[in-house]
Amino acid sequence: MGDLALEFLLLVAADLAIALFIARLIAARRKKSVGSVIAMRDEAPMGLLRRTEPVLRSRRPMGVVEMQVRWRQAAEAHRRNREQA
Repeated sequence: MGDLALEFLLLVAADLAIALFIARLIAARRKKSVGSVIAMRDEAPMGLLRRTEPVLRSRRPMGVVEMQVRWRQAAEAHRRNREQA
């Protein structure tokens, strides 16, 4: 094998190593994010999952925010009543 072929093989091996490293990094992030969402749904009360971010809340009129809170509470009460029946 010539020098050019050897350099090409080293370049391909380095590219594969980088691709494998990036793929593992992405898989770990996805696994962590899916696991945290599942754990959050199992442990956190429903109100915490639906909470509006304060930055987004500040852009809405206060009446709209209050109406959303009342609607969510009514929906949660309806859901609890349906589960008990």
